[in-house]
Amino acid sequence: MPKCVPCLGQDVKDAILKQVHDQATRDLLGRLATCPNPAEIQVCGKGTRPRSAYQEFASQCLKAKHLTHFDPEAMKDCARQWRERRG
Repeated sequence: MPKCVPCLGQDVKDAILKQVHDQATRDLLGRLATCPNPAEIQVCGKGTRPRSAYQEFASQCLKAKHLTHFDPEAMKDCARQWRERRG
């Protein structure tokens, strides 16, 4: 998967520059890559957060039960095991 590169199309940059007179913002727009499509806006997310210890435990617990579909009772059992483990 290619790395996301944030960019603004030239039409978008021009529209912003017409409205903004702050030099710091204008400098920032100048440093931002220009998208190939003049009307494009490419925003890149921060990605996903790492899973918590509880999420990892619950995942492994449910996998160990070899379920064919979600079972609320199995999830309750895993949550109980987590609480006992955490003491």
